[in-house]
Amino acid sequence: VSQAYRLLSFGVEASATDSQANWTVKIDSLINAGRLFEQFGMIEMRLWANYLAAHLIQLHLHDHSMVYSMTREALAALKGTRFQKIELATLQLQSLALIGLRKSGSLRPPADDTDPVQAALARAAELAGSMGYQFEQARALYASGVEYAGQSSWPQALEQFQLAVQLADSAASPELATAIRESIV
Repeated sequence: VSQAYRLLSFGVEASATDSQANWTVKIDSLINAGRLFEQFGMIEMRLWANYLAAHLIQLHLHDHSMVYSMTREALAALKGTRFQKIELATLQLQSLALIGLRKSGSLRPPADDTDPVQAALARAAELAGSMGYQFEQARALYASGVEYAGQSSWPQALEQFQLAVQLADSAASPELATAIRESIV
């Protein structure tokens, strides 16, 4: 267990160099920490280690496909658990990966005609709302509005923006509320 914590610590430790090789080593360290945590039945720690690895992949390597795959696996493992904070963080990360896949042209439209980006953002907003996290709910609704606006779906975008700005005002987040109002304009 101490080895798992050392690997986790190394993976999240600030780095002096910002090279792809350095981030790959840190990501590998987090993935290995997750495997060790799993061996000891520490499911929550495994999920956090894997989330952190996926987050670094998104942030530094910009491999949206890998992040989507990792978050999809994590969300499947989270079904029936009580780890709502991990689920929310994972949904937010999955939304970023799906947006990145859409922008790169790699997101395939599903057979049932639902928008996977909007579905992930809606789930994130709903979960954040149920947890009382108004700021996170506002961020998810704002991202949803931005995506609708990018597709020229103006009525849906405006609806999401209006809900988001109300929540941002309630959460006392003037920076987010201002950004949302600018998007509305």
